[in-house]
Amino acid sequence: MTAPRIISAYEAEGLLRHGTDAELAAAAPDLATSIVALHARAEQAEANYRWMVERAADQRLDGYRELGARCAALEAERDAAAVLVRDLAAAVVALHARAELLDEAFTVITDGQVNVDWEGWCARVVRVSETIKVTP
Repeated sequence: MTAPRIISAYEAEGLLRHGTDAELAAAAPDLATSIVALHARAEQAEANYRWMVERAADQRLDGYRELGARCAALEAERDAAAVLVRDLAAAVVALHARAELLDEAFTVITDGQVNVDWEGWCARVVRVSETIKVTP
């Protein structure tokens, strides 16, 4: 008795369509061997593919994790800067409003001429600016 051989898909299709019962019975061991061999090849191909995908994912995931951490740090830094800008803008508005009040308070009109008490104005601006706390 000869060892079973692997039958090609073309040959198996021909046997199924045109073979007699005797030919199919004679080819049964070869067909069984072919089926087992094809299942083994399919399982090996799936295992190889799964290994390649996992390997590629492992190589890229570390890079993606690092990028994600850097993005999160930059977003936190951006948010802190936005808060600081908002606080500084509010301080500038407050200083501008106080400067207008000081302008009026230290402007003296005498004999039709506008005179500004610059020393008093500057001293007042310094005192006002010292009261405004801006923290980073």
